[in-house]
This record gives sequence, C-alpha cells and structure tokens, in this order.
Amino acid sequence: MDKKIVSHTVIGILGGGQLGKMLCIAAQRLGYTVHIYSESKENPAVTIADYHTIGTFNEFDKIDNFSKSCSIVTFETENIPKTTLNRVALFTEIAPNFKSLEITQDRLKEKKFLNSQKISTANFFEILSLSDIETGSEKILFPAIIKTNRFGYDGKGQYLVRNIDELIIAWEKLEKKECILEEQINFQKELSIVLARKNNYSIEFYEPSINFHENGILITSDVSSTPDKKIILEARRIATKIANNLEHVGVICIEMFLTETNKLLVNEIAPRVHNSGHWTLDGAITDQFEQHIRSICDLPLGKPNKHSSIIMKNILGDEILDIRNKLSDPFAKIYIYGKKNVKKNRKMGHVNFIKHATH
Repeated sequence: MDKKIVSHTVIGILGGGQLGKMLCIAAQRLGYTVHIYSESKENPAVTIADYHTIGTFNEFDKIDNFSKSCSIVTFETENIPKTTLNRVALFTEIAPNFKSLEITQDRLKEKKFLNSQKISTANFFEILSLSDIETGSEKILFPAIIKTNRFGYDGKGQYLVRNIDELIIAWEKLEKKECILEEQINFQKELSIVLARKNNYSIEFYEPSINFHENGILITSDVSSTPDKKIILEARRIATKIANNLEHVGVICIEMFLTETNKLLVNEIAPRVHNSGHWTLDGAITDQFEQHIRSICDLPLGKPNKHSSIIMKNILGDEILDIRNKLSDPFAKIYIYGKKNVKKNRKMGHVNFIKHATH
C-alpha cells in the first residue's frame, strides 16, 4: 500500500447496511474516523458514522468528494459498478481490490474462475437465449437452479426448476437476464470458511460454520460442533488458493457444499464480511469486522480462535416484533440493525446463542 493507514485517518465504506454498521463500529473502536457512502439516509450505518454522503453509485461528483476525504475505501456489498470503483481509485486506495469484486459480482465469471483454478463447483451452463435453455436442459439434469449472473442475494434472482417448461417460465420472470443454470446438489452440509488475508499473504482462518438456508436465505450458522479435521484442512486449502489467486486483502467468505461422498464444492464467494461470520462477535477473540479493518489498514491480524460455541440465528421480518422472548435467554446476545421498514424475510438483526465457553 502507498499510504500508512494510521489511527484518526478516515476509512470510507461503500454501502450503509448492517455490515457497514458493524464495520463502522469496529473501525471506530480502533481509533479510525468513518465516512459512509449510502444510497439511503435510512440505512443502519448512516446514524453512527462520523461522516456520511447520501447518493447513488453513479453520482460521480459525490463519489469524488467522498473518495477525496478517505485514506482508504472498502465496501460492504459486491453490487458496486466498476465505473464507481474506477472513480474512487483516482483519489484513494481500495481494499479489497478490483479483481476480487469483478469476479465475485458475476456468477458466471466466478464459476469460470474457480474451474480455471481446478476448484470443483456444481455443473453449470450459461443461459443467454432460448436456444441456450434447450441446450442447457440437455446438459444439466433436473431439478436445477436458474440464477441471474448479477445482483442476486438472499434467494432473490433465482428459481428451482424441475423441467424445461418451468425453466422457460423462470427465465421470463427473471426478465431474460444473463443467467446460469446450475445442477442442484444433494449435500450433507453447507459450510462457510471465513478468513482474513493481508497484502503480505498472511492469512487467519475462523472456525468453519455449518449453515442452514431456507429459500436461499441464511437462517442459522452453527459453530457448536466442528466438521472432520480432514474436511477442515481441505476447505482451508481451497479457500487459501482462492484468496491468494484473487490477491484479496480483507475478510472473504467461501461458501461450500459437502457432498454425500465427502467432496467439497464451492458454491459462492463473498469478497467481504459475511452473515455466516456474525458468530465471531461473541465467539472469537477477534471478530470478523475488526479483522477486516486490521487487514485493509495493514495492522497485525488478531487471533481468530473460537472461545465460545455459538449458534447464530438471523431475525427475519416480523420476528423482530417478538424480540422480548429472545431477551429472556441470558445466553443470547442480540443485535438489532435499526432498519425502519419491516419486510418479509428482510434481515432485521441476529442473535448469537452462546452454548458453552471453550478453554
């Protein structure tokens, strides 16, 4: 890095959601000043940041002024246009880098990147036209999942399809956008590997979490039990290869399927702090948010060791209205994000249930 990012300098964060809020808290605790760039003044991070700018990612005058105020800029979402990052780079440093973002914000690029590194994924086929649907339905066995290449999260932008007729209907619902058709994997477990990497190749791994999704939305992440050591070592080997080849700086999450034959397939890469790493706030010596700030500011990495077994549960939609019941559990650590509008399946907060401390 060209500049030394020292205490009291300004860290810029693109995105004002709950991840931005928790990054903001971690940065401020380390003595940094935080400038949030948010598309809405209602977003959770805006109220606690030292400075904020409200604007779209295409308002370059605002992006320019925001960037000039920052010693370094990071992000809480991968859905940022490349043109925006190019503007930011004119005035300050960005971490993670363009490569991490460009590859991981497009599912097709991500899958091709993984396969080029001889890392296994589910079988997939690119869908750009009706003829691709016909060819894809011959190459990928049903049931399968059609996913938009970009801007899909929390189950949005994807459909489970059981035959070619359902596939055509789903593609039309997705407005005939660029998509991939992906085989549905029968798996034993879904794992997340969260790690932090500095620009000198130093890497610290968190305990892998076992995840449970419903309709594409993460419901729980569990680190109260651990997978087989061989599985952990293989998952870390794959994750290290990905992080190093992306030249990633910061926290990165790799979501994997453990198949019924004990093979690991990479499902998705998130080049940022991740929902499945929220357990680290109460279960690890250094949580993922502090670790990300340490990474991008070239500070020594903290220890990621697990000190308590945690089950993290997301608070979705109307569940926020019944939060008092969760407060009755003395071992529950509750995080409310401060979103004003309650919507079905919207992440309103999360709870870390502390199962037991480890010594």
